[in-house]
Amino acid sequence: MIKLSIKIKISLVILAVGLLLGLLINAFIYKYLMDTLTSHNVIDSEKISAEQVKEISAVFDKYQLFSKMLGTRTRVEEYLLDQSEERRSELLGIFKEYDEPEEDILSIYLMNREGLTLISTDPSFVNQNYAFRSYFQKAAEGEPFVEAVLGKTSHQLGYYFSYPVEVNSEIIGVLVVKVDEKAINESFGRADSEHGNKSMLTDGLGVVTATNVPERILKSLGPLSIEEADSLHKSKKFLEEKIDSLQYKDVRMAILNYSAPQNILFYDEVDREKEYLFVNKIGNYPFFLVVETSEEEIKETVFEIIETISIYILAVILIFVILGYFLVKKFLISNLLIFNEVAKAIAHGDFSVKSKIIRGDEIGDLARSIDEMAEKLQQARENIEKKVADRTADLQKLNRVLTGRELKMIELKNKIKDLEKKLKNK
Repeated sequence: MIKLSIKIKISLVILAVGLLLGLLINAFIYKYLMDTLTSHNVIDSEKISAEQVKEISAVFDKYQLFSKMLGTRTRVEEYLLDQSEERRSELLGIFKEYDEPEEDILSIYLMNREGLTLISTDPSFVNQNYAFRSYFQKAAEGEPFVEAVLGKTSHQLGYYFSYPVEVNSEIIGVLVVKVDEKAINESFGRADSEHGNKSMLTDGLGVVTATNVPERILKSLGPLSIEEADSLHKSKKFLEEKIDSLQYKDVRMAILNYSAPQNILFYDEVDREKEYLFVNKIGNYPFFLVVETSEEEIKETVFEIIETISIYILAVILIFVILGYFLVKKFLISNLLIFNEVAKAIAHGDFSVKSKIIRGDEIGDLARSIDEMAEKLQQARENIEKKVADRTADLQKLNRVLTGRELKMIELKNKIKDLEKKLKNK
């Protein structure tokens, strides 16, 4: 069995108590920070989501207004009524004046009422019929529209802003501005990269059309119904692209039944963590912003704080252990060593030794008790020695008396023997 000194034992006790208190403090801090930071994170994410919606809406408004500005130009109306080569060249030049300086605009094109592309800044669109597209059909009905589509000709995802060209209350054509998806992505990517959120821009069916998580692009938040999948296939909105499902079924249902911004608490079984998702509609457009924030980032932040605090707590514990070690050595062990020496002296019969410890605490009381005990033992021994001496003197005195009597008896016996001899001689 390992024999530990009292200094080591007390130091280990201080260390154990310090570590236990440190664990309890860390547990309390973890709980407090998780609750506080989660609450603040939810509030911040809601604010960020609202700001992003405004920013994305502003981008949509910008291009919708741009398509309106072009669709209401007199030259567009004149060309649709008189499709001469001269007017076509003039109108194409106007389109290019807007298209070429704007990197986000992929193409500007004009379709007749049958959906046939008559003029386009992208030559590959000319003579292509897009009557099957929702953006054409809505505009042909007199409703400006925007739709995220995987281009049939370009195979490039873009946002198509359509505007009806109307003359005397009759729709005679549709003007379309195709915008690069990057223009939309950049509108919320900056805020998410700063706050660590994941954002998804979805259409009305919950299909992700823009996101800062690339692997989620063109995936549905939740499973599509057979009718929805069939409708998407017929519309060729995403061509033959397979629309896989993500794990956010409840979020998709919130989009399908949207009435107001929602905050959804969700346990992600894939990532195995609690997440908060915020669903917001983009203005009057058929798009929704889903902002996802998880506790994982919060946990990482809390663990970093706990790690820093733990280092400080450990340093404080070590300081206390060291201080405790020297204080115990100075105020307890040194006195115990004195008591040990006094006890050894007493054990060897030296009752004159004193601890000479003068303190107003328990150690002082113990020292006084030991000194009093030694003094009483000394007095007891002196008393015993006195009694022994007195008894010895008495015994010696008695012995002398007895010895004298013994001598007289011997002398008497000798006289009797002498007398007996004399009597025999006579």
